Amino acid sequence: MRAVAWCSIGDGPRIGLVHGDVIGRLATAALMLDDARISEAHALVSLRGGALQLLALRGRFRVAGKVRSEVVLAEGVAVELAPGLVLDVHEVVLPDALLGIEGDGLPRQLLAGTSALDVRPVVRLRPGWHPDAAALLWRLDDTWRVRVGSGPPRPLRDGDAVDIDGWTLRAVEVPLGAAGRPRTRADFAAPVMLDACVDTVTVTVGGLAPVVVGGVSGRVLAELVALGGPASWEAVAREVWRDDDLRVLRRRWDVAMVRLRGRLRDLGARDDLVHADGSGHVELLLRSQDRATLREEAG
Repeated sequence: MRAVAWCSIGDGPRIGLVHGDVIGRLATAALMLDDARISEAHALVSLRGGALQLLALRGRFRVAGKVRSEVVLAEGVAVELAPGLVLDVHEVVLPDALLGIEGDGLPRQLLAGTSALDVRPVVRLRPGWHPDAAALLWRLDDTWRVRVGSGPPRPLRDGDAVDIDGWTLRAVEVPLGAAGRPRTRADFAAPVMLDACVDTVTVTVGGLAPVVVGGVSGRVLAELVALGGPASWEAVAREVWRDDDLRVLRRRWDVAMVRLRGRLRDLGARDDLVHADGSGHVELLLRSQDRATLREEAG
């Protein structure tokens, strides 16, 4: 039960790319490319409107000779990531439904890759493996697995309950057409409310329940709220990590931006909320219906 695009680089082996996978030079990328022309986080696979798409992050690519920032992955599509470096799409498998999870305090979210589930201080789903998480979820071939605390891993299927410290969350099938948020005109996107405090931001999208974004994503988002305008990525990154090694800082920043945008996308926020202008500057693009406030301390 997964949407997957089977691709290869030239005569290399086929690799299955799924929602949330990154292509780039990062060691953690699903498709890691050892090529100086490729950015650390070059492109992202995303499920939108019932189709798998490749979205440009720090890099750009060409399809049929034209520079593109996004393309629907379909059989026969050839994506030129850099001159002579072509990603060939051989097959795309789109099931009728995908697995998600929902419960009190957690809006329905699609499972994508290894994720951590927390219930304190708020219920949230974080990308990646986190040893302090209340539960971990991961994919094994075409099935999902879950482990609560230090208990044994078990299969996770539609309708299964996950009980954590008095909270009950449930696995649910999400129809393919509803699994990825369709593209809409930004003017009609749901309003976003950001309430920032030090290193966490409470995000409210439309009529959905508020969700606290913490960790590195929360710190980056809080810094952008505090700035209130465009700033260099390096200035923001140094407020978060205060690291003098520019290469390490850039790598951390790229990973953080992929995760932050993925988190906001999962919450239903529009894609351009966190905007990079291509010249090294980043900012929050707030529409007339959006609000961002900064509190010095909680309470």
